[in-house]
Amino acid sequence: AQLHDLVAFLDRNSSLELSLTQRPGSDSHALLKEKQSLQWVRGLLGDSLQLLGLWSIVVDHQVATIVKKLPTEAASSLRHALFRDLVVRGEGREVAASLVHALVQTYLADSASTDPISARLRTLCPALYTMEDSTSSKVHELLLAAGQQGKAGERERMVGEAVTLALGIA
Repeated sequence: AQLHDLVAFLDRNSSLELSLTQRPGSDSHALLKEKQSLQWVRGLLGDSLQLLGLWSIVVDHQVATIVKKLPTEAASSLRHALFRDLVVRGEGREVAASLVHALVQTYLADSASTDPISARLRTLCPALYTMEDSTSSKVHELLLAAGQQGKAGERERMVGEAVTLALGIA
């Protein structure tokens, strides 16, 4: 909640607009540098909030269950990484992507709809789980369901829907 409040504060108070009537000089340069710094802090806060949002979803789905589904390297990285590393390093993004994948795989393995987890991931961590990821999960779900469908007509309909969705991603 405090991070959300800080982001809101930065959004309200970091719009340092340089007037065209200002003389170029050290004041303008200092204002520009301050604005850049505030934008970087805002980006760092946004990334932190998204990772915390992802973690809240993982916790809701039993951490041990999700971590078991991670590749060995990602699980090891997660166990040894600092929060800072997960937010700012490339390896942290890879671990986050692995967590997202493991969450979605949990739903697919249970033959459950991916819509609820996709919606929650899109809300809490949209940079980690894009609209294309959501559509791809739905395609995967439809193809798995089509493979289990006994009626040929229904199976063809599901495959056709999956293809249509997949073409939208491409």
